[in-house]
Amino acid sequence: MRTITAGEFAPESVKVTDPNDSSAEIDAVTRLDGLLGSTKQNEKVTAIILPESLVRIEEKAFSGHRNVSTKLTIPASVDSIGKSAFQSVGILRRGTASLEIPPNSKLREIGDYAFSDSMVGSISSLPPTLETIGRGAFFQQERGIQSTTNFIIPENVKNVGQGAFAVGMARTDSSPRVSGKLTIRSPKLKRTPADKTREKKGPLGNYLFRMVIADNKPANPFTTIALHEAVFDSYSKDDLESIFGKSPDVKYVDIQDESRELKLEEPKPE
Repeated sequence: MRTITAGEFAPESVKVTDPNDSSAEIDAVTRLDGLLGSTKQNEKVTAIILPESLVRIEEKAFSGHRNVSTKLTIPASVDSIGKSAFQSVGILRRGTASLEIPPNSKLREIGDYAFSDSMVGSISSLPPTLETIGRGAFFQQERGIQSTTNFIIPENVKNVGQGAFAVGMARTDSSPRVSGKLTIRSPKLKRTPADKTREKKGPLGNYLFRMVIADNKPANPFTTIALHEAVFDSYSKDDLESIFGKSPDVKYVDIQDESRELKLEEPKPE
């Protein structure tokens, strides 16, 4: 198997008559009828095991299987994961399992909302082949992706969509689960004069790791952000604070000399 097509294993609900009560209608999942011997397949699937020959996983291929609770391993052969491919997979919004991407992965693209509101509580690493991280790719409502030391965006990434790792609304007792240092190795994320970052255009989307706490104030989970000076210089102060969050404690450093701090400057009057 080389391609899992759009919606191939996604639960698809239709209304049917309840066999125990002819006056009632229930939701029945039809996509996988016969494969699992149940009309509630989305409740029966507890693991997703992908073949090593797989190259593409298309849109919504596995979305909606909420009871998956094991580690999800993306085979090294996969080069693209489509929009919402694993959206709402696993214990919804609890982040109890992990996503494993092998170090020899050929993955180039993670589509919009590919793992949003899914079981993914941690990522082993993002592969060096990766070029695109879609909008809301790992967005979660309550907890977000866990990485307590150094979260790395690889050197070949050309685009990171808005809210790719954001958390929608944290509980009052929550603390950011991505913390410490963010390293952006890619020099390809420069903003050009034609980009309109505040209009959700450009290589770095807004609110990448934003966590909104209970009083509706966005929190920046990082103390250090390391990136290329040319990338830093291509964004205004407002843009950088919109992308990474506004915090007096965050420090930007030059990835080529991390002892050198890059300073946010107020815009000069025209």
